[in-house]
Amino acid sequence: MARTRTLLVSIQKLDRQGDEGVIVLRLMMACNDLTTANQALGACREDKDGKTDYIRRGAAMYFVRLQMAHLHEALKIVNEIRGYPSLLSMIHDCPGQTSDHFAQLLCFVDGGTQRGDFLKYVELVRHRVTFHYDKRTIKRALSDRARRKGDAAHLMTVADDIRRVRFQIADDLVNTLVCHHVWGIPSGTDTQIEADRIADFGFRIYKAFLEFARTFIERYVEKNAASSV
Repeated sequence: MARTRTLLVSIQKLDRQGDEGVIVLRLMMACNDLTTANQALGACREDKDGKTDYIRRGAAMYFVRLQMAHLHEALKIVNEIRGYPSLLSMIHDCPGQTSDHFAQLLCFVDGGTQRGDFLKYVELVRHRVTFHYDKRTIKRALSDRARRKGDAAHLMTVADDIRRVRFQIADDLVNTLVCHHVWGIPSGTDTQIEADRIADFGFRIYKAFLEFARTFIERYVEKNAASSV
């Protein structure tokens, strides 16, 4: 069982830190959003109810896309930290691999050695799929899938219970859009193997961010915003 520790945080002290305090609070928000999306993904995959198999695949894809969108925003905060010498100094004073995780994350921001991969595999998913229903992008994916699949039937499920409604044809379209049009996986290859590899790329960034943020936030709060109540 995981060990937990609850800290008392003074919001007034945090506010007095100015922009630094805002950065730390934004890191907290990003951590909450990322862990919530990841927990939902885990619950979705662990659900063995055969009656909802048709929902699970599309729901899992959604939570993966959602994590990528939050990662895109989270790394903007990481990049901002470089402009605050006192925060950088605190990172180097943190225990464990905090500095290493921070350095790993910097590889994916502007100017980083893996920025291109991050843009292709993570950022473009956020821009084109997760929060947008872009007409032209979807039209291209629809025509592509119709050409490749011919007249093969696609599914949609309707029900009196709105929780059981699912348009599987839309899930299929999203899969085409992400895998082939955003990630550039060629048709005719083993799409799932390559998609799993790319998802693992995103998960490694997610894990590095949480490992960095949880230790850095804890150290920052202990030094600058611990409540005396």
